[in-house]
Amino acid sequence: MDIVHVASELAPIAKVGGLGDVIAGLSKALVKKGHKVTVVLPKYDCIDYHLVEDLKILEKDFEGSTLWSASYHGIHLILIESHQNFFERGRIYGEEDDADRFLFFCKAASAFLQQITFDALHLHDWPTAACSLFYKGKAKKIFTIHNLEHQGKCLPEKLNAIEYKIEHLQDTVFKEEINLMRGALYHADVITVVSPTYMQEILTKEMGCELDEDLKKNKKKLHGILNGIDTECWNPKTDSFLVENYGLENRDLGKMANKQHLQKHLQLNISNAPLVTSVTRLVPQKGPDLIHYGIEKTLELGGQFALLGSTDDPDMRAQFEEFADHPNVSIRFDYDEPLSHLLYAGSDMFLMPSIFEPCGLAQMIALAYGTVPLVRSTGGLKDTIFNGKNGFSFDIPDNKGVEEVLKNAFAAYQTEEWQSLTSTGMQADLSWGSSAAQFLSYFRRN
Repeated sequence: MDIVHVASELAPIAKVGGLGDVIAGLSKALVKKGHKVTVVLPKYDCIDYHLVEDLKILEKDFEGSTLWSASYHGIHLILIESHQNFFERGRIYGEEDDADRFLFFCKAASAFLQQITFDALHLHDWPTAACSLFYKGKAKKIFTIHNLEHQGKCLPEKLNAIEYKIEHLQDTVFKEEINLMRGALYHADVITVVSPTYMQEILTKEMGCELDEDLKKNKKKLHGILNGIDTECWNPKTDSFLVENYGLENRDLGKMANKQHLQKHLQLNISNAPLVTSVTRLVPQKGPDLIHYGIEKTLELGGQFALLGSTDDPDMRAQFEEFADHPNVSIRFDYDEPLSHLLYAGSDMFLMPSIFEPCGLAQMIALAYGTVPLVRSTGGLKDTIFNGKNGFSFDIPDNKGVEEVLKNAFAAYQTEEWQSLTSTGMQADLSWGSSAAQFLSYFRRN
């Protein structure tokens, strides 16, 4: 098949979070299965152009943009450069005119795609939702909800260029606004959600983010497909960021070597005590207050904690900087890809107390590296982490739940139970293989 993804991220060349990893992992898996894959992206100034090949101009004046062609790991790239400098901001999201930026991107992408022939158009989250309206070609339209919380709300005048009835786009609460994600629910042929449990959760009023009724109306085309991880990128046997590679058979020695290196690198005490880590964006969804409590509890239990967190909030930084001088705590506010690999390999436990989590990739990466996830049982975390079998989980997002999983993990540490937990995690099939096959079935289905 000939498959086109329209996306706002692609790891590692343009990545903010898990969305970029998903686009890359799924695309590589489809290429491996013999399919042609194209990813259409904005041409951000912050793309890592050292990683792309064959970069060249396709067309200089196309719908107010310049079209570029490139390739990455067998994936064909179309990069859309705005003549209005929409994508020369030094970052991907977080601008006041994000709605204008991504509406422009969708308009140009759709105009380009209508000139070519392909089989399936796969759209990802609100930045690409408008393509479900703009694109009038024959390819099947698949829309994936990665996070329902972000919907692309904007004023109607932003869509004056669309010759389209907008009754389906009007927000269910804010009547003066347009909701781009809501429009995609009605105009995509297939809607997928990034985990089966999250699909069920967003059909409820509590977690439907005011779109639960719209989702119910479109339930026949709703399908939950669990994300995988890119096992070429996230593989302790081959990971070039590790000081010692390892697999199931030598995980104890391998993890110990990486742990000691990590402790030195982070200026932690060299210790055999459990090392707990979190690698996360410090936003309300991820439960930063619970992570803060988790650090306190880890120290109380005699362990160490390393946090690699990204945030622009000075109050959030101040909250965690309370631990900055503690010899058994390391706090880094950064996006650091090499360090994240070391944290997964060198730690013993991975704390992920999300308030909600559509799928989550971090817990699956932890499993692959023989690190035991400690998670709140929600969304994709519920679908992948099974209490006492490959990790520890809790139901209610409060300090009591965090305390419970930390105590259980510390009690199991360096016992036969621990060996069983890490063995089960490392032997799980976490690849994109089966998920990619599910997507293909929906790409093909009439």
